[in-house]
Amino acid sequence: MQNLAQHMCVLRRPAGVHRDSFTLWRNDQHMDEQPAHDIQVHAAITINQTASILQMVLDGAGIATFTMDSARPFLNQGALEHVLPGWITGRYCVLAALPSRKHLPERAKAFLDFVFAAHKAQLIDRC
Repeated sequence: MQNLAQHMCVLRRPAGVHRDSFTLWRNDQHMDEQPAHDIQVHAAITINQTASILQMVLDGAGIATFTMDSARPFLNQGALEHVLPGWITGRYCVLAALPSRKHLPERAKAFLDFVFAAHKAQLIDRC
């Protein structure tokens, strides 16, 4: 785990954060809990555009974090390597705010049906 600090990293830094680190939780750990690790790393570059981060990592610029959905095709091709299995750097929450369920547009209904089915199948968890 501490070897991560010896690698160059391509970071995505949220607004207002002024440090170069990876905050890590165990995959089964709830996000309300304190992270298991906060590791200071060396940033090759810090940018906020996922496609650019991905291209830089594919070109060998360093280690980065991605959602499994965005990384999976490259992991399957062998272009990326999962270096910390069992660990995550966070979870995304998706919220659906609707004025009413009456007259719900078909695309919104399809999206909600998809999310509910994925949750029921335990493909996603609650935030």
